[in-house]
Amino acid sequence: MALRPVTLIEAVFKGIQTTMEKGGEFLREVAALVLVFIPLDLWKNDITWMRSIAVLAVSAFLFFVGLGCDFTAIAVKRGRDRYEEEKSHGSDARP
Repeated sequence: MALRPVTLIEAVFKGIQTTMEKGGEFLREVAALVLVFIPLDLWKNDITWMRSIAVLAVSAFLFFVGLGCDFTAIAVKRGRDRYEEEKSHGSDARP
């Protein structure tokens, strides 16, 4: 079975998809770490309601940006699949 050559656009789609998947995973992990370790550090000093709300807001922001990266990765994957499907149908029509 011979491997088919990969076009530049397919490689770019795959690179963006992988970057978005890993970036989303990274940001969600950072959000969890912020939610756990920043309050522990604040506990030693002075924890207030405003600081607690700020930590929660930063953590939620990072989580939702990470979630957005994951949804972007899914959209890129669908676009790549659509591109490959159209490319395969286009090559069938040619003699």
